[in-house]
Amino acid sequence: MNPISSFFRIFSVCISGTCLIILCVLTSCASPADSSSMAAGKDHLLVVHMPFPDRTYTPIIREFERRTGIWVETDTAEHADLILGGDSFLLRSEPGRYERIIPFSASPIVIVYNPRLIRMAPPNGWLSLFDAMWTGRIAYEDPSVSAVSMAALCAMAQSLSAESVEDPDALAAYGIGANPAGIASSWFHQLDRKTVPDADSVITSVTDGSCYAGITSEARALNAKWAGLDITIVYPAEGTSVHTSCTAIVKGCSHPENARKFEEFLQTDDVQRYLPDRIGSRSPYSAAEYLTSAYDQSDNSMLLHRETDDTSSLRIEPKLRPLSKIPLLRDHEEWSSGQWKTLLSAWLSASGDENMKRTGRPAVLSDHPGDYEGAADPAYISSGLLSSKGGVR
Repeated sequence: MNPISSFFRIFSVCISGTCLIILCVLTSCASPADSSSMAAGKDHLLVVHMPFPDRTYTPIIREFERRTGIWVETDTAEHADLILGGDSFLLRSEPGRYERIIPFSASPIVIVYNPRLIRMAPPNGWLSLFDAMWTGRIAYEDPSVSAVSMAALCAMAQSLSAESVEDPDALAAYGIGANPAGIASSWFHQLDRKTVPDADSVITSVTDGSCYAGITSEARALNAKWAGLDITIVYPAEGTSVHTSCTAIVKGCSHPENARKFEEFLQTDDVQRYLPDRIGSRSPYSAAEYLTSAYDQSDNSMLLHRETDDTSSLRIEPKLRPLSKIPLLRDHEEWSSGQWKTLLSAWLSASGDENMKRTGRPAVLSDHPGDYEGAADPAYISSGLLSSKGGVR
């Protein structure tokens, strides 16, 4: 399997699929392109790899086609011109593969809980989730198949590392390792070695009472609340991360100009207004102070792809809490880029050891029987290993 396909089949962000309304939002602002130009040819084709369900951004893609006459072909990662929806720090971990990486949406990582069940001592941050009352009752996806869970694990590890936490003795009191690998292992055991199968299950497990709390993106949590579900959203007191979805143009791709046109379309006011109003995610411009994911690979300079610094035409995000009111970790993306493999290897090692006790073989390494011992080595984490884990969450 092509490395691009395998890597992003695993790590991607899946935002709630409530996007069909965008056709009404966007089409009112544009003039249609001549339908005769829609024929797929070399000059009118763009191949996009979307590592999440098509329905999430299909309306945006259809509107791009209508405005430009460029036909978009999806889910053919082996020949992709552009990655749509790749996680920022994971894309940055392979800098030689992409021409440039530009964010188009952002969403903080949050804790959710059921207020009907939890009326005393609700969670207020990462450390509080290590209390005994939460053991085995937290809805959390496997970070080896969920970009949001991986981002949450990175935020947790950075904020609870010995050099960051205000009271290192508190870590010892909860039996938490003082380094990133130790925190990842401690978290796996706090979950009682259980994860939920997909992103929707985080919300449903909390609302049906099978779990007391869950970890998800703000966008997914807000969509649940807007749908009338009874959950409370908590922004971890120790600090959380802004989870960004990006586009990345593949170096040497067949249709670079069309890829750049699509990038520019995602930065238009129409799309950037739509993000908070319909999906619950944020424009990356509102989060620019906290992001370092948008940069030109040639010189590492910031590249928020906009012609002007004037964002007065962008609507304020009235439904969303201002980022200035959310405790956000500084320099988190740089930290995550350097630590995510260590965290994932610690998780795989812990889950592999547990599976070994039951079956005699680590499930996470089922396609790599000769390399079991390598799971504890961050250098072992590779696209090939991750692709053996299955599909996107």
